[in-house]
Formats: sequence, C-alpha cells, structure tokens
Amino acid sequence: MADVTNPQGWIAEPDLHVAKVQIRSDREIKARLTDALGLAPPDRPNQEVRREGLACASIAPGEWLLTGTETDVAEALARVRSGFADDLCLAIDLTAGRFASIFSGPEAVAFITSYSPLDVNPARFPTGAAARTQLGDIGLYLTRLDDRPSFRLIIDQSQLPYFRYLLGLDRAEANI
Repeated sequence: MADVTNPQGWIAEPDLHVAKVQIRSDREIKARLTDALGLAPPDRPNQEVRREGLACASIAPGEWLLTGTETDVAEALARVRSGFADDLCLAIDLTAGRFASIFSGPEAVAFITSYSPLDVNPARFPTGAAARTQLGDIGLYLTRLDDRPSFRLIIDQSQLPYFRYLLGLDRAEANI
C-alpha cells in the first residue's frame, strides 16, 4: 500500500451539500425527475451528470445521489418531494453526516488504488464515472471529476479519523 504522507492535491469540501433521492413508482420516473432536477439523470448506473451547481449520480436502481451548492440541492429536493408526492419517495439531505473532499493528481490515483478494489484507470473509470466502493474499511462514494485526474470522495463523517489516518495524517496520535 502507498504511504501517502503528504497528501498534495487533497482538499476538503465543507460547503458541498449531499442528498439522496429514492423513488418507487408505477409511473414514468425519468421525465418527471428531469423536470424536478433541471437536468436529466444518468441513463446508466454508476454515472454522474452535472450542470452548474448540481450533480446527479445514479447509484442504484431508483436511487440517486445529489451533490452541489446548498441552494441547488435544497431546491432540487423540494421539487422532487413535490413532483413525487403521490409516489413512494425518499428525498433527504445527508450533508450533516458526510465529509466530502477532492483528491487530484498522481497521488490520488496511488491512494485510491492502494486502498480500494476499484480500477480508476480512465478506460474503466472515465470522467463522470461514479461508484460506491470501499477505501480500506470505509464505504464511500467516488466520482471522477476530470482527467487531471480529480476525484470526489464522500464518506460518513464518523469515518473521518480513519480516512485521515489512511492519508498519513494524525498517525502519531492515532489509536488505530
């Protein structure tokens, strides 16, 4: 495993908002969800689409992860709740329980491939690819943002100490 002791290219995203939308319906979902979000959700699983302050990733059948600015995510959730009021719909803001960061450059590739079974080679994980995967013992959401390469990692906030440990931070005082 790579020892990432100086995580250059790693920045926290404290202002990123994260939400989950889950919909079960007998009626057409895609067109209605497109209207609610203001962008068409991905056609395939493990893909993310973006427009200005909002991104939408398909993470499971009938399940999407929204990320973006506070305003864009809140407004999207309100429109989803309204547009799917007669359906079985969960539209919830997860921001308070999540930690988001962007990791860029060769160090990011070395770090991810050292601790994850996911192949982040551009041929297998191109820009816009998204997945739920493992990073060490942490479950996380990962998306490739560009070809630098830059990746967004979203983890449960309770896993932040272990994540920092994997990055090589806090190792001196860690009890892991």
